[in-house]
Order: sequence, then structure tokens, then C-alpha cells
Amino acid sequence: LRYQPMQQMRQLGFNKHKRKLPPAVRDTLQYLEQHGLDAEGLFRISRLQSVVRQLKRLYDERRAVDLSAVNEDAHTEADVLKLFFAELAEPIFTFDDSDSVARVP
Repeated sequence: LRYQPMQQMRQLGFNKHKRKLPPAVRDTLQYLEQHGLDAEGLFRISRLQSVVRQLKRLYDERRAVDLSAVNEDAHTEADVLKLFFAELAEPIFTFDDSDSVARVP
């Protein structure tokens, strides 16, 4: 049984009630779901930060990004996703949420 992040996001209610994932999250999750789930060290192995920041900048400028044409690997796309969450103005989980998050299986 393969992990399917996009399917889980849909089950959580995204796409219902017109809630949408940001393109950077949607695209990187779809790419990783298709090409990166078997990559060793995914989210641990970092890639060239200039490339990662350039891709993130394209998303920030609301430009179309074709991750399959970038000629990078799943680690680069994982870094784009990590950077997206790291640069949020407010964290998704606060310090007060840490106990709840720690209990998630």
C-alpha cells in the first residue's frame, strides 16, 4: 500500500467548500506522490538552494511551474515544499499544538 498525500488531503476536506491547496503545495505533493516516494532520504537530503529558491520564487510570483520539466529530482521538490512551510508568516502548528502533533501515529 503506497502513501498517497493528495488523496489524504482530499479526505481532510480540501477541494470541498472551495478550500484549495496553494499551488506550491499541490504541485510538489503531486510530483512527490508520482516520482519521489521511493527516494532515499526524502526530506533529509538537501539540494542546491539556488534552484530551490528559484522554484519557490516562481510560485510566489504566481507563475506556472512544470516540475517535470525542471530536470531535478524528488529531493529538490521536497526542499521547495519544506521552504514553503518554513516561510509561512504564521506556523501551521503552534508550540501549544506540539503535544497533539506528537501523538499523531
